[in-house]
Amino acid sequence: FSPSDPRCNWQPHLVVAVQRQTFAVKLSDSDPKSPQGDSLLWLPVPGGGLAADELLKEARQTLRCIEWSKLTRKLMHGTVCGPDADDISKLFDLSRDLKANETIDF
Repeated sequence: FSPSDPRCNWQPHLVVAVQRQTFAVKLSDSDPKSPQGDSLLWLPVPGGGLAADELLKEARQTLRCIEWSKLTRKLMHGTVCGPDADDISKLFDLSRDLKANETIDF
């Protein structure tokens, strides 16, 4: 992948076990993250093991909006990964909570 692709640092591994709140990834022996003597890395399930409907409810409750007036060409074409990445640390400041009965038209 090119340096600007979000997948540029991904390494292929195999998910070998999935539980409600964790899953195990088998790391190759050459992976620097592989602990000595153990080739499994246990990670939390995104969403903390929530059921799909609970995860969707949480996502809707934390959904944010960026007003059209704050959108710029640079923001729409920005790079978020790689050596030419823009500083995205202030993006949250551009957003706001949704107003009552407001929906996103995505």
